[in-house]
Amino acid sequence: MNKEWSKPIIFSVGGLTEIGFHDDWNYLLVVSYQGRSVIDCDNMTKVARDNTQLNTDDFNESKRTIKGIGPIKNKNIHCVGLWGGNIAQSTQDGWQVTVKKDDVVIFTSPNGDVSQLTEPLTELRAVGFSHNGKLMIYATSSEIVCYVRSDEQKKVIMSHLPQLEKPYNSPRQKDDNYMYDVILLACQWGRPHWLNLALNWFDEGFKIDRAIINALEKLLNSENLPQSYKHRVYATVKKWKMENYTYIDVKWIHDNQDEPIRLVSELDEVRFEVRKLEYYFDGTVNYADEENNTGDTCLGSVKVPRLSEINLDTKFNGKHISKVKFDELWFKCINLTNISL
Repeated sequence: MNKEWSKPIIFSVGGLTEIGFHDDWNYLLVVSYQGRSVIDCDNMTKVARDNTQLNTDDFNESKRTIKGIGPIKNKNIHCVGLWGGNIAQSTQDGWQVTVKKDDVVIFTSPNGDVSQLTEPLTELRAVGFSHNGKLMIYATSSEIVCYVRSDEQKKVIMSHLPQLEKPYNSPRQKDDNYMYDVILLACQWGRPHWLNLALNWFDEGFKIDRAIINALEKLLNSENLPQSYKHRVYATVKKWKMENYTYIDVKWIHDNQDEPIRLVSELDEVRFEVRKLEYYFDGTVNYADEENNTGDTCLGSVKVPRLSEINLDTKFNGKHISKVKFDELWFKCINLTNISL
């Protein structure tokens, strides 16, 4: 998908039959065999739900309209889906969607760049844009996949910030498509109030990943963040690394004076080197991290095998060590020029 649009936002809807945009307000009516729901397209949340099946007073098949609920209650919404019809296939500034054989959805930019969206797993119901061109959706019998303009996405994320003030274990928060982006924004932004709430979510079990850790580590160097918050950020980063990082100490048995005889490494969650120490025959210790290095020591460009694989070679004898032990060796090396083995 083009970078001018967000990653897909997905709403599961079993037995979807029709969808329709309100003409004036930015709401999407979703109709299924289980009833009707309404999505607020300004903040991409479901704001109304009626589990009762449609009766004859709720729709006009000849005009292809269905009555709305919630914020668009009793409004006649023009809908498309099982009974045919199309929503807008292009925007005023030249974006287009088309459906090819086997329900393959093709997305074309104003300058002609073409991309294929993920093929729907179930029967396609409708594809197209909202009236203002800021939202593109494709709906199937089991879900609605939405793409939002990138310039609108930050506004949407900002509108969800207040959700952080509620506990993470709230069902609404867990199901919110945007909460990961909200958490990441709070960490990148570094405003104490929102950062504190994000840290609370981490304590309550919100899953942290590498992008979040990168944002938190940058905050540790911020001159504007109060020290008390830096302590919490540091503790969060340290805990994550202890749970996801691996530390190994490998002896390399050989007679070459120019090669290290001991390799001590910090490996990230996918086993790439983050920090590394190399010990030599003459007592020299060189180090490397993502920004600095001494001697010829540098971080590897490929993933480090597991110790069970390394130790298959009799020239190597490796073991796991703790983060505490690694840090002890690391800071000793950083502070001293030469270290005796």
